[in-house]
Amino acid sequence: MAKTDKIISALLVCNTHREAAARAGISETTLYKYLKDPDFLKRYDEELQNITHGVAAKLRKYMGEAVDVLHTTATSESTGASAKVAAARAILDYGLRLIELEEIKKRIEELEERLR
Repeated sequence: MAKTDKIISALLVCNTHREAAARAGISETTLYKYLKDPDFLKRYDEELQNITHGVAAKLRKYMGEAVDVLHTTATSESTGASAKVAAARAILDYGLRLIELEEIKKRIEELEERLR
């Protein structure tokens, strides 16, 4: 594994720069030099984007099931009142967030269209 790959891997799994440097077998000073290098930062950002896209795909895949679970919890006769309220609140909160995000996306698209 190339040195930069090892450093990027360490940054992705460690909680601190000190821990990442130790895991990569370099000093913290060396790590900070890498973190100032635009080429290194670009590669690191690309790896973060890859992880983010993978996680987002998994979330999209399971969101429908999660909503079904919340709905079942909110409407089940055997569910306690506090669990029903928590499930209903979650459905409302996430639904409102989704509506807000869709409105923001629409506004951004309209602004981008005006700028063209």
